Amino acid sequence: MRWSEQGQRSRTALDSQLSLRGLVARHTEFAALRTLHEVMTVNEWTALQVDIEDHSVIDTLTLADGQRWHLGADNELDAINDELFEIVGNCPRSLFTYRNGEYWADLDDIRAAITGTFRAQLPSTWTAPPI
Repeated sequence: MRWSEQGQRSRTALDSQLSLRGLVARHTEFAALRTLHEVMTVNEWTALQVDIEDHSVIDTLTLADGQRWHLGADNELDAINDELFEIVGNCPRSLFTYRNGEYWADLDDIRAAITGTFRAQLPSTWTAPPI
């Protein structure tokens, strides 16, 4: 295949933009994971179950005492979803494990995803700091 000079410049520009888009996506996922981990830790939430379609709305939230809040019940989950919609929606879908017909993630899953994402961004000679 042959490329004109203009075509080659366009191809190079597109390659650069695609690389940049991938980098931004990875950094966005990493920031979302760190933010979700922090808010769950501070509020003493241990796990969450997200909607099956787009993985951005929390349907069930498990508290440290084992109590579960369900979307639509008389609790704070509607307000929490208003605040966390963008955060949860920007976490990688691979974070959520399919269990008994539902997608769940707990603090250990989030911590492992953070560590994995961080390590993927570092040279192999570096080690990730503890969370």
